Amino acid sequence: MKLFLLSRFQPNDQVMEKYFYSLKKTPLSLVITGTLIMIMAVAVASHNFLLAAFLFIIPIALWWVKEGVEIDPEKSSFRKVLYLHNFRIGKWFSLEGIRYASAMPVRNSEKWSVNLHFSETKYYRLFKADKANCEAEARKINQILKQKAVPEKAGE
Repeated sequence: MKLFLLSRFQPNDQVMEKYFYSLKKTPLSLVITGTLIMIMAVAVASHNFLLAAFLFIIPIALWWVKEGVEIDPEKSSFRKVLYLHNFRIGKWFSLEGIRYASAMPVRNSEKWSVNLHFSETKYYRLFKADKANCEAEARKINQILKQKAVPEKAGE
């Protein structure tokens, strides 16, 4: 077992870190759902205390859930996530075919967005934020995409 681990991870191998960006804001749909469940908990409290206690815990968890974006260069994939502390949920998508990331203004809004571009006209919107954040995060994602591309070219 020791030989396997040593041969698999050589000191010269580069380990690419996962990229994670937190939007630091609970999605509005989860806030509304949590509020409706809290109203139900108050309504049920006089009839069934255990059910009310259970219904009281769910909204608190929903209000603490945040949105984020995770990129894993090792697996060449990315996902939008909902997370509660270190527990993350989201569907993985392939990074294959993604050429670059950019920050673009959102139409009819003061917000900007970070997009992953497959071509000049086809892109996937990751998240919206202010201009400075979007530009900084797009640069970080482009660095990850460049690091991912270097080992592939070296192997050819």
